[in-house]
Order: sequence, then C-alpha cells, then structure tokens
Amino acid sequence: MPRWQLGSLPSHKGNLVVRDEYQKDLGRNSRVADLVPADSQGVGLRLFDVVLLGTSSTWLSLTGFEREERGTSYADHAQTWHVTPVSGP
Repeated sequence: MPRWQLGSLPSHKGNLVVRDEYQKDLGRNSRVADLVPADSQGVGLRLFDVVLLGTSSTWLSLTGFEREERGTSYADHAQTWHVTPVSGP
C-alpha cells in the first residue's frame, strides 16, 4: 500500500496482548497478537505468526497474518500493524 494511503485506514483502539498459543489447524504454536477493545465491546483483531519489525518510544510495527472466516473455510491475509501507544483509559 502506498504510504499516502495509510492515513485513510481505520484506526482501532484497545489493549494489545501478545502471547504464544497452540493453533490446532496449523499443528504448531503461533505467536498471536490480540487487539482487545478497551471497552470490552465488539470483536477485537487478531494477528497470527507475529514478528516485531521495529519499535521506538512512540510506535511499534508488527507483521503476520489475519484470518478471514468464510463459512466452513477461511482465508489468510498478510498484514502489518502500526501501533501507537496512548496513555490513559
């Protein structure tokens, strides 16, 4: 995606949780990042096979894949998350 389009993407707010988790369909452990909505309402986002690309005091970038459920099957989409920490509730 061209850099100029990044500003038009939707932003999501929540608590970022990263952990290793066994994925039965993959038959192995995967590092998973969950963005849990801060108000605990709605569905959060999930990124599988997470790799930290870079970080500073004001941002971090993660890459991996998001899974789209399609009835009895699914599709995996490569994604990069650019995370900006915020303070406060």
